[in-house]
Amino acid sequence: MEKINYIVEETVFTDVNLPSEVPTLFTKDEIVKVKKLDGVYSVNGNFFIPANTPSNELDIIQEWLNQGNELEPEFTQAELLEIKTKEYTTALDTLVQNQINTYNQIKGTVFENIASCALYATSPKQRPHDPFCEWVWLWKDDIFEYAGNMLLEVKQGSRQMPNSAELVLNEILEHCPIKTQEFIGE
Repeated sequence: MEKINYIVEETVFTDVNLPSEVPTLFTKDEIVKVKKLDGVYSVNGNFFIPANTPSNELDIIQEWLNQGNELEPEFTQAELLEIKTKEYTTALDTLVQNQINTYNQIKGTVFENIASCALYATSPKQRPHDPFCEWVWLWKDDIFEYAGNMLLEVKQGSRQMPNSAELVLNEILEHCPIKTQEFIGE
């Protein structure tokens, strides 16, 4: 049998033989309303993306629909904004972590995340990795500040919500370029 992964409230269950053994986020009787957009579901206002297809949650939603219930109309602008904001925040977090991982791999360091770089950079002792850690910490602030300004423009109606995380990242990187290569000497 092929390996199956389920993610339920950030707990990963692997090699589960029967989907019924996996806890679900909701039951059919708990569903009041369901919305769907591009594989993202909102069930009673709580967003989730199925970890696998098929999933217990999708089966429950289908059973609920089979009983004559219907999907709600499209997401509201506020709901779309929340979905896209979470998606783009994850993309930015990943971008920052990738820079740290690249530096770690080439320099043989073990900075776990941006917080460990920040702690290193703010130490009163001068250390060899200070320049990179200081840069990545400030760069993280810059990209999130730029993204926040983009979001504010969307909320004010002066710009459209970008369609993809790739477009967001491309625009941000035009204004806040990656400089990891300067610190690894290649």
